[in-house]
Amino acid sequence: MRENGEMDTAPRLGGPRSTVEVAYVDDDSTFAELVVNGLELAGDIDARSIPDAESLLVVLNDVDCVVCRYDLPDGTAPALVDRIHQRRPTLPVILFSEATPREVDEAVSAGVTDHLRRSADVARHERLADRVRAAVAESRAKTNYREVFEKVDAGLVVYHPETGMVDDVNQRFCEMLGYDRETLLDRSLADITIAADETGRERARTHIADAVDGEPQRFEARARTAAGAVLWVEIQLKLATIDGERRLLAILRDIEERKRHEHDLEDERAFVESILDGLPDVLYTVGEGGEILRWNDRVNAVTGYTDEEIAGTTAFEFVPERDHDRIMAAIAAVVDEGESVTVESHLLTSDGEELPYEFTGAPVTDADGDVVGLTGIGRDISERTEREALLERQRDELERLDRINGVIRGVLRSLVDAESRETIEQRVCDRLADSETYRFAWVGDRSGVDGRVVPRASAGVEAGYLDDIDITVDDADTGRGPAGRAVRTREVSVAQRIDADPDFAPWRADALERGYRSSAAVPLVSGETLYGVLNIYADRPNAFDEEERAVLRELGETVGYAIAATERKRALVSDAVVELELTVEDAPPFTALAGATGSHVVLDGVVGRPDGTFVLSVTVEGCDDETALVAAESVETVQHASVAGTVDDAVLLEVLVDDDTLVPVLVESGATVRDLYTDGEETALLVDVAERADVRGIVDTLSRVATGVRLVARRERDRPLKSRNAFRAELDDRLTERQATTLEAAYQAGYFERPRRHSGQEVADLLDISASTFTQHLRAAERKLLGVLYEPESE
Repeated sequence: MRENGEMDTAPRLGGPRSTVEVAYVDDDSTFAELVVNGLELAGDIDARSIPDAESLLVVLNDVDCVVCRYDLPDGTAPALVDRIHQRRPTLPVILFSEATPREVDEAVSAGVTDHLRRSADVARHERLADRVRAAVAESRAKTNYREVFEKVDAGLVVYHPETGMVDDVNQRFCEMLGYDRETLLDRSLADITIAADETGRERARTHIADAVDGEPQRFEARARTAAGAVLWVEIQLKLATIDGERRLLAILRDIEERKRHEHDLEDERAFVESILDGLPDVLYTVGEGGEILRWNDRVNAVTGYTDEEIAGTTAFEFVPERDHDRIMAAIAAVVDEGESVTVESHLLTSDGEELPYEFTGAPVTDADGDVVGLTGIGRDISERTEREALLERQRDELERLDRINGVIRGVLRSLVDAESRETIEQRVCDRLADSETYRFAWVGDRSGVDGRVVPRASAGVEAGYLDDIDITVDDADTGRGPAGRAVRTREVSVAQRIDADPDFAPWRADALERGYRSSAAVPLVSGETLYGVLNIYADRPNAFDEEERAVLRELGETVGYAIAATERKRALVSDAVVELELTVEDAPPFTALAGATGSHVVLDGVVGRPDGTFVLSVTVEGCDDETALVAAESVETVQHASVAGTVDDAVLLEVLVDDDTLVPVLVESGATVRDLYTDGEETALLVDVAERADVRGIVDTLSRVATGVRLVARRERDRPLKSRNAFRAELDDRLTERQATTLEAAYQAGYFERPRRHSGQEVADLLDISASTFTQHLRAAERKLLGVLYEPESE
């Protein structure tokens, strides 16, 4: 593990002080703080920021060196140097500036000691620190060279940089390596090479050459004494002006004890790090500014970064930017308040993956007890996070579904007393749009003119969205959206992201402008009949998941059933109806029954059972009862058949048929089948529908279960007896669904005939109810029927 910055422990030339006091003159406080911090990283430099020349002169006697820019708020560097040297002629001044060569020459002429190009780079600040030390050392050397030379606790050798001859050497150097001073003086550098081996000598020559070129050097080496012993020394090389002459100064410090101590520490550290590296958690030490100082191998294994890539980084580079403020606050709580913290975030890997982690931090203090950073561990909480996220999603999903179900229940309650299709459609839209779940809702139906989906009702944030909307049900661009697909497939269709769904392109701009982000189209169906499409818009993307689509599918079926019921009621009570004359090539089960018997088949009546199934009363002409029954039971769409009786050469059958056959589909569409006749080749039928019924939709619906459907004629006519309609409407209002079904089934089964064609038990079996229940419903229906007939009309 490494720490940022190295402490310069070389001896200082010129007095007992080991710390260099530096004044940096710059009115840019931000950059000045950066330079001051960079200089103080050296450890032996105390720097202060001074805004201008006048402020500098106040503290001039307290500094060892001045560093300044060329352009100052109250003058230039040359002018400042003149004022400084009037009071302290030997005080070094270093120009740290982006000055032009001409300006640098002016500054040097004025007495600037050195120049270094201004930069925010840390390496440049280290170089500036070296230049400061050199300048101060030279200044002090001029003042008290000899005294310092002998008193300093380091070996000193002065070389002539061109000749390589030893000019001077102090006693400490002689004691350290076992030489006497007279032996060393006027000897060449080559004669007294102290490196322990050839590799060390080559390395020393390289450092000497660099130092002669003006780059101060610091390195450690194995040195051999005059007696042949080997010891570790730290060597510093730098150019210095001594007595007005340019010389190479070598400073040697015995670090043998330190090296032994470092070796012991390294062994102990290796042992500790082997333990830390074996931890399943990441371990780290972070500085006050968030810089990463230490880490274990687990950090590399988890993040995928090498030691070289991690070195010099900060903690913020390993967490998402959205968490930077939280991590910064946690570090501040440790460093500023001495607290221990725990914070959850994500650990970023080299490939961009975000791993959920829990990080801890505890204070790290220096020898004085001051907090200088924090240390802690990071633990992978993926499993815990996934569990919590799953629980949160489930909770949110339950709340959302409960909210949606509440909306749906409100919609369904609003339909209880709805007496028209228009009322149903508008109430559905109103309830959906009034909820917080959806932003806009509208109901559309396919136009009988051009097949486009035309709005019929709407509520919510519409803002003209439907004014020019163009939706078709074909494969054109305008038919590929949710509404067109829902009409074609009769399944709930969604656009989860309106901003990105290519099929929503024709309406995207208008939708986004109104805050729609996702959309669902719900077919309103009853049996095989489509009564339109409910379009719902939400203000968030991906609003319609599988569970919500299932709920909406049920809503569409319920609304479709309600519309079908009102349409049937309208057809029954309306004085005007539309009569449709149709022919069908294959009309299940009639065509198959006629083909199997070789006879004509006529529909006599239809009875709807409480479970939603239908029993048909049919006459098979010119056939015996056994043949007719066997033929009926062999038809695929017949679930059950029984002989109700015979009249002359005709057989009366009661047939329970599948829902997706001709008559049930027509009844579910709100139609009344008045006549149906087939010879096995073609089926002809007359159907009454409500005056405003969607004839095209009925024909299309019929075509889904029968082939060769053709509309022969469409005629509007009045019902022959209006009083009968009123009578029937009042009776329908009084009878429950079960009572009406029981009464009609009994009538169709010949229960009221003498002799009875079917007994009460047989009719009950037909309705799949008990005999007592049949009797109860029948008596209640008879009482209400007689009440309608005999009770006086209310005023």
